[in-house]
This record gives sequence, C-alpha cells and structure tokens, in this order.
Amino acid sequence: MTTESYFKGDVFHTPTDGKLEFLEDALIQVDSAGIITKVIKKTDKHYEKACQQADITLSLSTGQCFLPGFVDLHVHAPQWPQAGIALDEPLNVWLDECTFPLEAKYADTDFAQQVYADLVTQLLSRGTTTVLYFATIHLEASLLLAKICVEKGQRGLVGKVVMDDPQANPDFYRDASTEAALQETEQFIQSV
Repeated sequence: MTTESYFKGDVFHTPTDGKLEFLEDALIQVDSAGIITKVIKKTDKHYEKACQQADITLSLSTGQCFLPGFVDLHVHAPQWPQAGIALDEPLNVWLDECTFPLEAKYADTDFAQQVYADLVTQLLSRGTTTVLYFATIHLEASLLLAKICVEKGQRGLVGKVVMDDPQANPDFYRDASTEAALQETEQFIQSV
C-alpha cells in the first residue's frame, strides 16, 4: 500500500536546461518513497477537485515557495572548520599548516561527529539536499559522515580518502600502506 502526501504552493523549477518555470499554487503529489508522482497546475481543469480530495500535508503561505534542492559535487567535509582560512597562502603552506593537521584530527570520532553533524545541518538548512563528500583517511570517521547524512536526510555520496604517498603526505596523516588503504576502502564500500 502506498501513501501519498500532498503539498500546495508556488513552485519554481527548471524542467529543462536553461528554462525556469513558475507554477502558481500548484498541488504536488509525493509517494511514500519521496518521489514526486504528479504536479497539478492551478490552470488544470481538475485542479479544484484534486485540491478538495487531497489531504494536504503542507500548504505554503503567501510569499513562500517550493524550490528544487541544490546539489554540490565537491565538498571536502573535514575542511569545514577552516572554511575561508588562509586562502592567501600558497597551496603547500595551506596544506602543511592548516589542512593536514586538521584532517588528522578526524581519528577522533567525537570530533568528527561534531564537525560533520554541523556541516550536514548547515548545508541542509541552505537547501543543499545532495552532496558529493570527500572524507579523510579514517575509516570510522568516513562511515560516520555517511551515517549522519542518512540520519539528517541528505543524499550524501561519501568517499574515504586515500593518502599513501610518502612524498606527498606527512607521516602523521598517511595511510599505513597502499595495501592497508585499499583494504579499508573496500571495507568502507561494503559497510556503506
């Protein structure tokens, strides 16, 4: 048995690339999996009857509107605490003095929990519903990020990072070996 939910209000969306469409006071039917199954425009002849028959879950007020969720395809999740910091530094300084020391802290899952929960909450509150996240070398913290996405209702495509090159990575932030990195990556994939 499927249960539909109905939402009513003004809608902005882009049905095709380069086209923005506004639907005034539309009725949107959503199935139990969260998929939009029908959009009834105010100009459709059966609109009034559909609105009377629908058990409307949410009806927007004047001035409110529905928007599609934003998608971000490149977020380095562990760098959230340093957003906007040291942007004037050369890349090697920024990595060595800011990024690598920060990312090494994600060995502590309590720290990871606090940062990742805040990041996902902040992005969702701004309409970002789907994100491709780069995590860290830490298996448990990377799994935690995926779990937080699920719990908070964000589509998160999470990747555990591999840092196994002694020439490019400091001792304190490096996988034990290429083999260990591959094994943990496989474990991450299977766990997710």
